[in-house]
Amino acid sequence: QPDPVATSQAQPPLIVQQTPQPQVATTQPQAPTTAQGQPPPAPAAVITRTPEPVAVVVTPPRPDPAIVSELRGRRVRIESRLEACKAALANLQQTLAAQGLKPRGDAGIMLQNATGELSEGDSAAKSADFDGARQHYEVAEQTLRRLEKLFNLSAQWRGRYASPATRESTLPTRLRRPAAVPPRDTRRDSRR
Repeated sequence: QPDPVATSQAQPPLIVQQTPQPQVATTQPQAPTTAQGQPPPAPAAVITRTPEPVAVVVTPPRPDPAIVSELRGRRVRIESRLEACKAALANLQQTLAAQGLKPRGDAGIMLQNATGELSEGDSAAKSADFDGARQHYEVAEQTLRRLEKLFNLSAQWRGRYASPATRESTLPTRLRRPAAVPPRDTRRDSRR
């Protein structure tokens, strides 16, 4: 599958044809030279020339590489999270089917919504609308957060992509590392 963010850089240049305005050349009539009051001669013929159309090549501006790289990384993370949610839903369906049950219907709809937002973000990135791509990716991430919470996957992703400080603060209190404790004195007291 081609990378939509990378393909937005390789757009062919736009060619705009300008239709030039015809140039009109006229000759001014000379002052009357007859002394008998005859009207001056008729003006000279009007000569019109239409030059050849000129093609102007307009190249679109190059996107900022930092923006392209950020969107590409974000898309990859969303896609992998989406695949994990799809696998979790398939696993849940198999488990519930063995018991004769079905999973909640909104989980499948949320997966479809996230997939649609991801493809809309790809389309926006291909057309170099990076702000639109960010918005679609944000909606897809919000939908994935709800799905991960539903499938109990959120702690897994939060731990993988969060900074160490965030990772530590999101753990339950009983699993957090204790604050820096001074080392205990292991020497025996000889006064005893």
